[in-house]
Amino acid sequence: MLKKNILLKSIFLVFALSIEAHCQDVKLDTVQIYEQKQILKLANYAVDNYAPTSSLSSDATKEVATPFSDFSSLANLTPSFSSTTPNGNGFDAGKNMTLRGFPDGQFNVTLDGIPFADPDTFKHHSTSFFPVGTLDHLQVERSPGDATTLGYSNLGGSINLFTKIIPDQSKTEAYASWGSYGTYLTGAQINTANNKDGSTALLVNIETMKSNGALSLAGAEKNDLLIKTDNRFEDFKLTTLYSLDLYKFYNPPSITTSQLIEFGPGFGFSNQINTPTFFAYNKTTRRSDFGYVDIEGQLDNKWSIKNTLYTYSYASSGLAPSGDSSSSYIGSGFAVNPYDIGGTSTNNSYRTNGDFFKINHRFDKDLNMKLGFWVEQSEQKQNRNSIDLTTGLLYSGNKSLNASTLYDFENKLTTSQSSVDFEYKIAESFYTQAGVKYQQVNRSLNASILPTSLPGTNGNVTKRINSSMPSVSGRYEIEKNSSLYVQWSKGSLTPLLSYFYTKNPAAGNLANPETGTATQLGYIQASDYFNFNVDAYQVRLDNYISKYTINNNVEYINDGSVLYRGIEFESDIYAGNGFTGIINASLIGAKFLNDGVTSVNQHAGDRISFAPSYLGLWGLLYSNEGWNSSLITKYVGSEYQGKNGSSDGAPFYVRPYSYTNITISKLIRSIYDKNNATLSFQVSNLFNRNSITDTAGPSILGPLLVNVLPARSYTLSLRVEL
Repeated sequence: MLKKNILLKSIFLVFALSIEAHCQDVKLDTVQIYEQKQILKLANYAVDNYAPTSSLSSDATKEVATPFSDFSSLANLTPSFSSTTPNGNGFDAGKNMTLRGFPDGQFNVTLDGIPFADPDTFKHHSTSFFPVGTLDHLQVERSPGDATTLGYSNLGGSINLFTKIIPDQSKTEAYASWGSYGTYLTGAQINTANNKDGSTALLVNIETMKSNGALSLAGAEKNDLLIKTDNRFEDFKLTTLYSLDLYKFYNPPSITTSQLIEFGPGFGFSNQINTPTFFAYNKTTRRSDFGYVDIEGQLDNKWSIKNTLYTYSYASSGLAPSGDSSSSYIGSGFAVNPYDIGGTSTNNSYRTNGDFFKINHRFDKDLNMKLGFWVEQSEQKQNRNSIDLTTGLLYSGNKSLNASTLYDFENKLTTSQSSVDFEYKIAESFYTQAGVKYQQVNRSLNASILPTSLPGTNGNVTKRINSSMPSVSGRYEIEKNSSLYVQWSKGSLTPLLSYFYTKNPAAGNLANPETGTATQLGYIQASDYFNFNVDAYQVRLDNYISKYTINNNVEYINDGSVLYRGIEFESDIYAGNGFTGIINASLIGAKFLNDGVTSVNQHAGDRISFAPSYLGLWGLLYSNEGWNSSLITKYVGSEYQGKNGSSDGAPFYVRPYSYTNITISKLIRSIYDKNNATLSFQVSNLFNRNSITDTAGPSILGPLLVNVLPARSYTLSLRVEL
C-alpha cells in the first residue's frame, strides 16, 4: 500500500508541475536557452508517432545505465517493461522479460531494423547480443506495429536497438569500469571522421568484462567486438556491421527459500563437490555473431530504396543438474551410483540468414506508399545427453529408449513477408496510415529423439502457416508540439517448435498462429521543457494455445481467448537550474476469457502469468557545468509466474517490489593535451533491498525456488579521449 501511495503521489506531482511548466513554456529567455543545451534526457519524444513509443536517448545509455548493462536492463527504464537479473546486470540474461504482460517470445527485438530471436521459441539471450557499449539508443514500440513492421511475434510490440553512430569527427576513447563482486570492464572505441565526402568512415569498439557475480561462485567473462563502416556516395549510403560476443559463465539457478534463509540473498553456488549446488556443474560457453550489409538512398525525388542483407548465429554448450538446487541425485535404476549428481550436457546452435527490401514512393506531398519484402531462413541443431556430473560419464537417463540421449534433432524455419502501407494527409492537421502484410512461415523438424524423450520423426515433418495482418492508424496534430493518435492493428505469433513434440509429430501439431487484435489511442506532447505521452489499449488474443492429453498423447490445439488492457504514461519536465523530473507508470490487466484454457483448475477471469499488476518509475536528473546525475526508482507490481496464472495460487505469486539506482558523473576538461575525460560513480539497489523477484514454484524437496534482487553494488567508471 505504501508503494502504491508513493506512485500515486509521484503521478500527481508530475501533473502539477506540468501545468506550471506549460504556463512558463512561452517565457524562454537567454538563460533558459543556454540551460537547454545542458538538459540530461532519459527519453526523446516525437509527435508524429501513430502508436505508443518510448525512445531512450543516448544519454540513457551513456549517463544513466551502468556500463555492464544489456538491452533488458535498458528497457526497464521504459513503461510497461520489466525483467530481472539476479546475478547482476550484464552477467545474467534478462529473466522473465515482459512487455505489457506479454512474456519474452511474444514481442520482437530488432537491431538496426533487423529482427533476431531463437528460431524454436522466439526468445532472446540479452547477454549474448549487443552490450550497452555498442548501442546508441533504444526504442520500445508497444504495438503490433504497422504493415512494414518485421518480426516473428509482434503481439506485445518491439524492442528496437540501434548501434552506435559514427561521429563526424575522428576520435579515440579508452574506458574502464570497476565494481562490486570483483567486476571490471575495459574497452576502447576508435572511429575515423564521417565527413560524408565519399570516403569510408570506420568505427571499432572492443571491450572485455569479467565478474565474480552478485551470487556466490557465479562468475562470468565476456568479450565483445563491434566493427561498423559508413560509405556515402551521391544519393546513397552503404553501411556494414559485424559484431562478435564470446561468453563463459556459471549459470546460476533459482535457490530455495530454505537456502535463502540459511545462506542469505547472495547465495548462488557452493564449492562442495557432489552436491546439486556445486558451481562446476553449471558451466556454460556461448558464442554469437551478427552482421549485415545495408544500402539505402534516393533514386529520384519520389523513389527511395533500402536493402539489408544479414546473418547472425548463436551457439551454446553447457552443463546443468537435472533436478534443482534442493536435489539432483540420480536415484536407483540407472546402473550407476544413485547418490551421484545427475545432470545434462546440452548443445544448441543456429544460423539465420535473411534479406529485406523496402521501397518508398511519394506520389505527392500528401500521399506516400511503402512496399516491403522480407525473406529469412534459420537452421538449428540441438542435442542433450544425460551425464553423471560426479564422474563426468554418460549414463542411460532416457529410460524409455534405454539411451543416454534425451533428444537430438534439427529444425528449419523459413519466413517470408510482403507488405504495402499508405500514409495520406487527409486535411491540414490530420494524417492516416493503412496497410497490410502477408506472412508465410514454414517449419520442419527432423529428430532422432524428440525433446520429450520420445522416438523421433523418421524424417522431416513440416507445417506451413499463413497470416494476414492489417493495420489502420490516424493522427491529429492539435498544434505544432502535440497530437492525438489512434490505432487498430493485428498481430500474429507463429506456433513454437515444441508443438511438434508429440507421439505423432506429423499429426500432433494442430496449433495455428495465435492472433492478436490491438486497439489503442493516445496523446503526446513534446517540447524542450515538458514532454508527456499517455495511452490506453486493449489487446485480445484468440486461438490461444492449449496443451491437452488425449489417449495418453500430448497435443497442442487452439482453445480460448485472453484479454490485455492497460493505461500507460510517461513524462518529463525541466524544472530549471539543470534539474529534470521524470516519471512513467503502467496499469496492466491481463485475464483469461474462458475456462480450462491452460488446465482444469484455470477459470475465466483468472490473471495471466507474467503480467505485473502495475509498473512505475520516477526519478530526478541533473546536468550543469559538466556534472550529470540521476536518481531513479523502479516499481514492479505483483504477478503470477506459473503456467496457469492466478489459478496456480500462492507458490507462484510474486509480491510487489522496488529498487533505486543512482549515478553521478563529472566531465573533466583538458586533462591531457586538451583531451577530455568523464569520471562516473554508480550505486545499484541503493537501499540494498533483497526482495524476491521471481519464483519457479516448489522445489523437489518442497521449499519454493526463487530469485532475489542482487545486493547493493558500486561501479566506478572512467572514459578518456586520447
